[in-house]
This record gives sequence, C-alpha cells and structure tokens, in this order.
Amino acid sequence: MPAYAASKGGVVQLTKALANEWAARNVQVNAIAPGYFRTENTTALREDEVRNSQILARIPAARWGEPEDIAGAAVFLASPASDYVTGEVLVVDGGLDGTLKGRKAMRSLSMFFALWLFPAALLAADEPAPAPGLLF
Repeated sequence: MPAYAASKGGVVQLTKALANEWAARNVQVNAIAPGYFRTENTTALREDEVRNSQILARIPAARWGEPEDIAGAAVFLASPASDYVTGEVLVVDGGLDGTLKGRKAMRSLSMFFALWLFPAALLAADEPAPAPGLLF
C-alpha cells in the first residue's frame, strides 16, 4: 500500500509541478481522479451485496460513477472553458472525497489519473495545433 499511495501522491505533485513549469507557454496540465466507477475491475465489488451497500453508503450521490461522468470532466479540460485552469486534480467521485468516510475510503481505492496537456504553445506559430491528449 505505501507504493500505491506514493505513486498517487507523485501524480498529484507532478501535475502541479508541470503546470507551474509550462503555464507561461500556455500549456495547461490537470489530472482527473475518479472515485468508484462501474467498470470491469469493479464487477466483484458491485456484485457483493455487502461491499456494494457499504460503498454506496459512503458516496453522497449514492451511485457508482458511469463512464459519462468522466467524459464530462475530460470534455471540460479539453475545452476553452478550462484555459485558465492548470495544476488541478479534478475529483469526480459523487462527493465521496468531501466526506470523512470518503477520505478514509479513498486511501485504499484504486484511482486513475490522466494528465491532459495542451501543447499548442510549444509549436512554431505556423504549425497546426494537435488535439489535447493523454500523457498517461
């Protein structure tokens, strides 16, 4: 568990460090940190009635996240609406992180982070800007 926690903390700090380094070039670096989502990896948890109800009791939205919930966050970060947002970790978890129970649960939750880069400013003025993409 220490290696897992260190890797997640490393992604958060990398997001902030890269954002600080690249902001002057108009490159925004942000991360998405989802909570419990309906995926193949969570099938066993969802099918276990006891664990499923324990998890849902912690989430203020009282439901598992759906892929569309992450898509909205990604669309926001990829849009001009987020041009002045950089160095942030956008938590998409139905309110779980805002609860005391959620903070404890999130320590053991397998989270996924995506760094969004907007490298248009790094290109020469006459080069077309690529679409935003995932760093990892």
